Amino acid sequence: MLLHLFSSVVVSLSSLVDLLTNPRDSVSSTSDSCHLSPDPSPLLCPTSTSEDAALVEPPAARRKMGSLAFLFLVLLPLSFPGFIHQSVLLVSGDVDLIQNTCKSTKYYDLCISSLKSDPTSLKADTRGLATIMVGIGMVNATGTYSYLSSQLLSTANDTLMKKVLKECADKYLFAKEAFQASLHELSSEHFDYAYMHVTAAADYPNACQHGFKRYPGLVYLSELARREEELKHLCDVALGIIDLLDW
Repeated sequence: MLLHLFSSVVVSLSSLVDLLTNPRDSVSSTSDSCHLSPDPSPLLCPTSTSEDAALVEPPAARRKMGSLAFLFLVLLPLSFPGFIHQSVLLVSGDVDLIQNTCKSTKYYDLCISSLKSDPTSLKADTRGLATIMVGIGMVNATGTYSYLSSQLLSTANDTLMKKVLKECADKYLFAKEAFQASLHELSSEHFDYAYMHVTAAADYPNACQHGFKRYPGLVYLSELARREEELKHLCDVALGIIDLLDW
């Protein structure tokens, strides 16, 4: 807002400088219209008098006023450097907050890349960063649920695999709901409950893996193992940020 205000002041002062140094330009169009009109209006095209001529400033005075206005235009940003640097400092400060916050988590790089993927992170406080991270976890759990649902369709003839995949899909759906509950608690500033729900979301994939282990003939899908690890890491990052909140 301050930068926008400063820009408006610069434009206004620039116009003032132009008006002071070239006053005749501002009335040239009106004067031309009056000369070309067959019946000029006395209101729009008044007849100049000797008194009007006396009021016209000499060129030297106009140049002096123009120079003063230009000097003011130059000195203004030097007197109020905050106008120019406001937005830069704001972004820099928010980047520092993200970096310092991520240093408190188990997976710094994952934290940085995840938060930077959301443009609102640059304007967020610590609770806002926790909210963004929990939201990313919810999207991840939803994606795995969709993946498992598609796998169910491709294993329609394998009753045992279909059963286990259905159990896994249910667990990731529960994880998604746990993230949703955590978001609600964060908005209500019930940070202990928000932490608890993320912990639950991280635990649901374990039940999926155990489902495969119950049947020795089934192989735990490598893609599912990758997704499980990714979700757990996201949960660890979210928990690390929630830990920083005052609760």
